[in-house]
Amino acid sequence: MRPLRWLALWSRVARGIWPTPRAWSTPADAGVRRLPAAAGLPALTIDGCEEPWCGRIAAAYDRLAPPRLPPGTPPHARPPAAVAAEAAAFGAPRERAAAALGVGPSWYEDDVALAGRRDAGAIARVEVSVGGGAGDESYAPRLAEGDDVARASAAAPEGALRALASLGQLWRWDGARHALPSAFDVEDAPRHAWRGLLLDTSRHFWPLARVHRALDAMEALKLNVLHWHVVDSQSWPWAANATAPRPYCDACVYTSADVAAVASAARDRGIAVVPELDAPGHGGAAPAAATCPELAASDRGAVARGRGPGGRDGGAGSTEHGLDAVAWGAAGAAGLDDAARALAALVGELAAAAGAAHFHVGGDEVDAGCWAEDAARRGAAPDAGFEAAADWARAREAALLRASADAARAAGATPVFWDEALDAGDPATLAGGLVQIWRGWLGVPGLLAYASTLGLAGAVVSDGMYLDHDHEGWDQVLRRGRLPDHALVVGGEACSWGEHNERLDARLVKLAAAAERLWGGAAADAARAGDLVGPRLRLSALRCHLLRRGHDGTPPVLPDLCLAGPPRGPADAPPPPARAPAAVTIAAPWYRSRAAARLEDAALAAAVAFIVASRVRRRRPNKED
Repeated sequence: MRPLRWLALWSRVARGIWPTPRAWSTPADAGVRRLPAAAGLPALTIDGCEEPWCGRIAAAYDRLAPPRLPPGTPPHARPPAAVAAEAAAFGAPRERAAAALGVGPSWYEDDVALAGRRDAGAIARVEVSVGGGAGDESYAPRLAEGDDVARASAAAPEGALRALASLGQLWRWDGARHALPSAFDVEDAPRHAWRGLLLDTSRHFWPLARVHRALDAMEALKLNVLHWHVVDSQSWPWAANATAPRPYCDACVYTSADVAAVASAARDRGIAVVPELDAPGHGGAAPAAATCPELAASDRGAVARGRGPGGRDGGAGSTEHGLDAVAWGAAGAAGLDDAARALAALVGELAAAAGAAHFHVGGDEVDAGCWAEDAARRGAAPDAGFEAAADWARAREAALLRASADAARAAGATPVFWDEALDAGDPATLAGGLVQIWRGWLGVPGLLAYASTLGLAGAVVSDGMYLDHDHEGWDQVLRRGRLPDHALVVGGEACSWGEHNERLDARLVKLAAAAERLWGGAAADAARAGDLVGPRLRLSALRCHLLRRGHDGTPPVLPDLCLAGPPRGPADAPPPPARAPAAVTIAAPWYRSRAAARLEDAALAAAVAFIVASRVRRRRPNKED
């Protein structure tokens, strides 16, 4: 059999879990274990956790559980003719190829196939065992044949969350109840520590409920960094203490309490929030006193020439990219100092509100023409000591980047820069920070090689994962394969810029393709080798999984049937049965942290030593005896 066909067969093995796990097996003759007949979830036992993680894991168990579907909801199904054709093409050779590769064949073709599977009884309980690590996302869920308890071990609480996400994807709807394979064994861990999604809430305002839905989608796809591009030239929805907002409407704002609430919800899902205040470019909606006055956002006629940074077409009324040319800082030393102070105050406040360990200070697409025009309008030449205006502009850009980065560090956050900062920032500013590489046309290997000489701590790659590039489909994202194998690469990020989209659901399949590249990349390797059949089938199952969890704008990837209710419509559908909350048992009391346990053990040991010493002293003979 051709190697390509073998790769295609292997990629279908783990169809139940996305992104592709490192190792997954289930017997070919596996039956099914269904949810209990009563409308409820199997009991949950958590061992080894501490608060707040115990509560987070319990909440995730409920959040990632099979959705409540009304009676009459049909199973997920693909065209019968397609299934028959695949069976004819992949029958016995498929089984032999899977055996040769040391893996079991997929335990189902689609949800319809569950009806013919052996019923092994109900799942009684899910046990999650959490190790004492921190930040480790490795996990291993298992269900032995004949056992009615699914067990998941994780090295750290974050791994427990990823285990529950995978377990949630394994549940399949048979038309009456959800079911799991009666036996499976998964071992998994991410290849990259930084697996991010950029959300742009400036070009279109996102209500908080929509931001939280994005967090749910990220959790399902095992993404762990929300890069929140809060403000930009088109609007300033953040109601900072240091400046008044400039939003689309009075209610279209995020308070610092809102930012903190999003960060808290993200932490509950094992996601870190990285806020961004992009400067010194993209200042069209920034505080007017801190921006280049000639092109201030309040004077939109000044940018009607419709050219954004680098001469890009600004679009109708120049509001798409023309406003991005507005830079921070008026000409002259005083203007530069004012902008630097404003940036430092705003960065510190936003980093504190998010409790951020990393803070994105921007640095992309700085249009020095803004400063040059402002200097000419004022009749002022560039600052003395520079041979050319370009050098003067670069020094101003470096000074403002330094102000932002220093403020981030003062707030306890590591600064993150767009890759233009590799040229604009001085080495002292860049040292210890991260760079986000997006300008793939310059050559990602070359940018990484250059970045590795500047003392940076890591690189985040976004090239090839721009979700707003509507001319590129999920297959093109996947075909790019794994991220570059370079010591500086800590991970990558999919970017969902908001000029032409205000809902993430329409981009979820492309986001899933990016998540595969960031987690491990096995399906990306298959796609790069020419196999899109396996990834497409698995994405079809994932899309149904997401649609039934409320992401109803998720686009299909092939002809199939996936409904969240009876086919005759909501009017004919009885409501889904009420679900009783799962019984949760925490093996160690939540109030007894490991630190408290160590203190108790030490106190007990001291007490025992004291008693023993006292008895020894009482038994010691008197010197006069």
